[in-house]
Amino acid sequence: MQYNVIPPLVIIVGLVVPFMAFAALLFIIERDPT
Repeated sequence: MQYNVIPPLVIIVGLVVPFMAFAALLFIIERDPT
């Protein structure tokens, strides 16, 4: 079993997911007419 691959993957996902969610939220706010 390759457990050495898990930590970097968790770190990358943990950083990318919130960043993409934040970017999507900003994109929706910017498109809001109000």
